[in-house]
Amino acid sequence: MVRDTTIYCLECADGRYYVGQTPRGRLARRFEEHLYYGGAKWTTRFAPIKIVWKFHVRCELADEAEENAVFEIMLKRGRNSCRGGTFNVGRDVGIRGPRWLKGPYLEHWDAITAAGE
Repeated sequence: MVRDTTIYCLECADGRYYVGQTPRGRLARRFEEHLYYGGAKWTTRFAPIKIVWKFHVRCELADEAEENAVFEIMLKRGRNSCRGGTFNVGRDVGIRGPRWLKGPYLEHWDAITAAGE
């Protein structure tokens, strides 16, 4: 049996966003975890307000889908607008970015940084 995963985006305090993934059918519970139990570093710092969107993917595609969603939000809104996937630090990052930048974040860091200015 192939199990689907839900990719979701939370609007958080101060105009921030968080993208995550959870097994299909578990989103309401995961949202409660973010609200009440410190579900992620970012949502502990910026309280979740609501679920903005969600979509389902096959489990084996979930990590890539989550990463792409985080990247797209950051590219549109800037480096400190969103967290999730491998970009999961619970703090704002400076103009140089974290030392571990890789993939699309590294390739497009100038554009991501310019988006938030």
